[in-house]
Amino acid sequence: MGRERAFVSVIVPTCGRLAGIARCLQALARQTYPADQMEVILVDDGSDGDVETAVFSLTLPFPVHCIRQSRRGPAAARNTGARRARGQLLAFTDDDCEPAPNWLTQLVSAHYHHPVAMLGGHTINANADNLYAAASQMLTNFVSQHSRHDPTQPPFFPSNNIAIPRQQFWQAGGFDETMPLAAGEDRAFCAHWIQQGWPLVFVPDAVVQHRQLLNGWSFWQQQWRYGRGAWQWRQRYAGERGRKVANWRFYWQLIRYPGTAVTGPQRLPLTILFLIAQIAVGTGYTYEKLKRKSPSSEGPA
Repeated sequence: MGRERAFVSVIVPTCGRLAGIARCLQALARQTYPADQMEVILVDDGSDGDVETAVFSLTLPFPVHCIRQSRRGPAAARNTGARRARGQLLAFTDDDCEPAPNWLTQLVSAHYHHPVAMLGGHTINANADNLYAAASQMLTNFVSQHSRHDPTQPPFFPSNNIAIPRQQFWQAGGFDETMPLAAGEDRAFCAHWIQQGWPLVFVPDAVVQHRQLLNGWSFWQQQWRYGRGAWQWRQRYAGERGRKVANWRFYWQLIRYPGTAVTGPQRLPLTILFLIAQIAVGTGYTYEKLKRKSPSSEGPA
């Protein structure tokens, strides 16, 4: 007899990207994993769009549950979806992502071999002609990969391509809802996960395409937001564990990364964007630090 298949709940937070949601759901409909062993939970984080109409216009082989909440951020949206989920394995992706057909099959296979591990897949840029999207994804992949190989750093997986056993998810406390930005909440959750003594396992064949529609301004805003999230995460993590969060070698390797990983005409502009990103991150970090020290500050924003 074969082993019993895990029932999987795929949780997707969304905030108004209706075209992206349609592409995400269509990609999930192409999964090789049995459709009767999965459900999709969309959590609308206070958007102005009609998510339900967009969903129900599609013909899908699995049930889709739409939940609407007031805008509280992606961390709260993921927790809302997890509360509704009935799967023993929770898979998370985002509304601008398109999982490859064998995404769930790869994650479930890894889950059988590592039943209490957080599983993270490989995410690639889906907009090859968009330098801002390419730089953003390269930055995220570098930081995640570096964290998994540097013993002085807490490893982490970005939350748009992970799977987590439901029981352990709640034992780790879920995502920190006091971090309302789409920045840093996944690093904080991974730090809490490590504190429980559970492993993080990289599943390179669980591929997600990330279709970011970025321009110069939205790229800056994204990295600035990451800087704000980095300050919030650092206060929680460094305060609890006392571990050094980063050092000069990390930043030197990061700035050099496009020059070593990319060939051809994109090398120089990507290197420049990496430098710009670090300025934006530093600006956001400083803003959040000063904001939290201000007497008029009233919690996270």
